[in-house]
Amino acid sequence: MSLDYRIRPALFSDAEQLCQILESLGWFPHLDGSGFSRKGIAGQLALCLADAGHRLLVAQTDPGRLLGYASLHRNPSLFLTSPEAYLAELFVHPETRGVGVGTRLLEEAERCAQQWGCSRMTLVNNRQRKAYRNGFFLKRGWRERENMANFVLPLPRPAGDE
Repeated sequence: MSLDYRIRPALFSDAEQLCQILESLGWFPHLDGSGFSRKGIAGQLALCLADAGHRLLVAQTDPGRLLGYASLHRNPSLFLTSPEAYLAELFVHPETRGVGVGTRLLEEAERCAQQWGCSRMTLVNNRQRKAYRNGFFLKRGWRERENMANFVLPLPRPAGDE
């Protein structure tokens, strides 16, 4: 299967299709297609687009259909003496996996990090996902850290922010 598509910066008008990509994965039960989840995604997209330290890239076919996206953050680091780029999200619509969309998004994210002057990139990958099991990132030169742990602290939402 060969697709004609390009990688470009995301626009706010991409919000609906980004919602559809996330919902199509079926990994995030809170993204249920409701107005609440759609509003939340659109709000986060607006924050990303307004932040110069954030880059959101989309893969788009000529008719305007989004195939996937990558979300990259630039994080200043004192101990590295240069910024570090964090690949927060890399998702491809299930219907278009396996044809190179994820690879091209990753390559463009890497170019962006280099343009930012970053010394390295990091990401977190769920070990249960196919990308991890198939060695998607390992095959592209990434190394898994053996001596680091990834921690998450859920924070309560402010009252009235529902």
